Amino acid sequence: MRNRPLTSGQIAKFLDVAPRTVGKWIDSGRMTGYRLPSGNNAEGDRRVTISAYIEFCNKHRIPILHTEDPRNWITPTPPPNPPAAHAALDEAETRRAA
Repeated sequence: MRNRPLTSGQIAKFLDVAPRTVGKWIDSGRMTGYRLPSGNNAEGDRRVTISAYIEFCNKHRIPILHTEDPRNWITPTPPPNPPAAHAALDEAETRRAA
């Protein structure tokens, strides 16, 4: 399941950004993904494996709250005060204080 591809639109929805932003991340190499043949869309659709999405989120400290089905993942606007968000905030505060 970790290698099932996600669309740039799905990732954009998960991260609350524009699909074009995800495309820029892929094109610049910030997020590992690939482009499908463009067909009628000059931009071409992009895909990212679930493992590459998780790696991107971990690298950028974006919490992922999920179920077994990636379509139900919620990020980065989780319910109030989730433990992962607290840990990320605590770590950031510790780094600032050092």
